[in-house]
Amino acid sequence: MCGGKKMREKMCKQKAVLETIKQMKGRGRMSASQIKLAEAQVEDYQDMKKEILEIKQDVLNLKDTNATLNGKVDTIGAKLDLLIQQSENKPLLKTLVELSNNKFFWLWLLILTLLVFGVSISDLKGLWPIGG
Repeated sequence: MCGGKKMREKMCKQKAVLETIKQMKGRGRMSASQIKLAEAQVEDYQDMKKEILEIKQDVLNLKDTNATLNGKVDTIGAKLDLLIQQSENKPLLKTLVELSNNKFFWLWLLILTLLVFGVSISDLKGLWPIGG
């Protein structure tokens, strides 16, 4: 297994040298156990290089994800800045009047108040005709 160009050059050089030694008369004075050790080292190197390439790919993916998230955060920040800028131009009284004219504001204020004070629907049955 030879991976990328640099890996292929280095790995194939190691493997090529080992194969050359194995073909030499007397195996270049290497014993059978030394040959096995060298083969195991070549395999270990190949496995390690494969893991390194996978880690590099994971890091690149993380960088891409981080860049995307940074872009989204920047967009949200810009929108918040615009909202703050727009709200600074409105007087507080005008904002409160706009809120008081909104039915959903009153509904959510009622629900929030009930939740804050621990009032349940069953507590309201006597005050408001709710299904029963």
